[in-house]
Amino acid sequence: MTGQSVENLFENRLAKCFEMLGFEVDNLGQGRGRRPDGIAKNEKDRYAIIYDAKSTEDSFSLNTAQERKFQDYINREVPKLRRQGFQNVYFAVISSEFDGEAKEVIKSLKIDTDIQEVLLMEAEALLKILEKDLRDVEFDLGSGYDRAGFQDILTESGILDTGKVQEELGV
Repeated sequence: MTGQSVENLFENRLAKCFEMLGFEVDNLGQGRGRRPDGIAKNEKDRYAIIYDAKSTEDSFSLNTAQERKFQDYINREVPKLRRQGFQNVYFAVISSEFDGEAKEVIKSLKIDTDIQEVLLMEAEALLKILEKDLRDVEFDLGSGYDRAGFQDILTESGILDTGKVQEELGV
C-alpha cells in the first residue's frame, strides 16, 4: 500500500490519465478547501475541464449539497480560466458509475453558472478515450472535422459512459 487514501489515488490517477491524453493538469486535490480536484487544460483548442473525482463503492448520485459545492468551484475557477484565454469551460464529475442522470442538477448548474456543459463521466469511459488516443495517432483533443475529437464528446451534458465513447469515437 502506498499510504495514500483511495480518494487521493483516484485523483492522482485521473490527473495522470488527462496528462497522458495531452492536457496540462492543475492537480488541486484533497484537503485544499472547497476547490475542484483538478483542471485539465488544452491551450491549443482553448478549452478546459474542471473536474471533481468521486471514488465510491456504489454508484454516485448528485444531490443539492454537492450542487452548491460544484457551483462554488465553477464560479471561482471559470473567471480565472477565461482570463487565461480559455473560450470553453466544461465541468465533469468522474466516478465509477452514476445513479441517475441528475437532469435537474445539470440544468441548474448550466443556468446558474458560466459553464458550457456538465458531464457525469464514468472512469472507464475516460480509459476508453485514452485507449483511442494511444491506438490512433490522428486522434485530437480538439473538435474533429472529418472525425470526432475529444472536445466533440464534451458537447452534450449528461452521463458519458463507454457506450457513448464507442458510439462517438468508434473505439
